[in-house]
Amino acid sequence: MGQDEKVQAIIDTRDYETEKFLLIMTEKGTVKKSSFKDFDSNYKSLQAIKLKDEDRVVSVKTTSGKEDVILVSQNGQAIRFDETNLKPQGRTAMGVRGIKLREGDKVVGAATSRDETLLFITAKGYGKRTKLDEFRRAGRGGMGVKALKITESKGNLVGARSVDEDTEVMLMSTGGTAIRCAVKQIKQMSRSAQGVRVMKLSSEEEVSAFIPIKS
Repeated sequence: MGQDEKVQAIIDTRDYETEKFLLIMTEKGTVKKSSFKDFDSNYKSLQAIKLKDEDRVVSVKTTSGKEDVILVSQNGQAIRFDETNLKPQGRTAMGVRGIKLREGDKVVGAATSRDETLLFITAKGYGKRTKLDEFRRAGRGGMGVKALKITESKGNLVGARSVDEDTEVMLMSTGGTAIRCAVKQIKQMSRSAQGVRVMKLSSEEEVSAFIPIKS
């Protein structure tokens, strides 16, 4: 790995029949679909995607080839489209546009339709759960719909992660504070809702990261 690289995802590769494809999503809205078997190799390191300048991988998912893909942006936009609109590409390909982003926006989360609920967390410590059914299917490459109403007091989206009722979530602030709570304690709300306070922060702090923890 290069000095500016870090591990973004760990994927179980024991079953190449159930999980037929690998989806790679990037910060600039690119999505790439490759055959899982393309990574069945004895090489220690393989190129998975050719990235454009200043782009980076934000999410990696395995799929059966018959699912929907959901991409979520920092400014609260989300798009859902049929995976069959993606043609499988070789490992060194660059992928195609998954979501059209406004200037300054970036992708911060992704999911597939095998997930039922998304957890959204903002920089100011607010969050909500929303059912994937609230996101209608659209054509790939559009701007999508509003997934969360962004306000200055609640901050931009830090991320969106798939969760279920038995999941817990850990949040970390820029000031080094961490909390852990049950996902079911975070209110389930509509697509247009702003969310409720999940983590109390000082005026100088923001949520830097969060991770779901399966119980």
